[in-house]
Amino acid sequence: MPKAPKIDEFRVIEACEAAQREQKPNLAKIAREYGVSYEILRGRVRRGQQARNAYTPQNKALNEYQEKTLVQ
Repeated sequence: MPKAPKIDEFRVIEACEAAQREQKPNLAKIAREYGVSYEILRGRVRRGQQARNAYTPQNKALNEYQEKTLVQ
């Protein structure tokens, strides 16, 4: 399985905010300025994607209470 790229989430968020402040942002220039990947920045700005670890899974069989009880 391929490993996830190591990115600085704080820089990506700052770059997204900088791109959203501009009317017609130059994503390549902003990506270089903040030191983030162009592809990641483009995905976050254009498609509104979040980091994978920001999602909460929807296909859980147990709710939080049931999971805690089972662990105990």
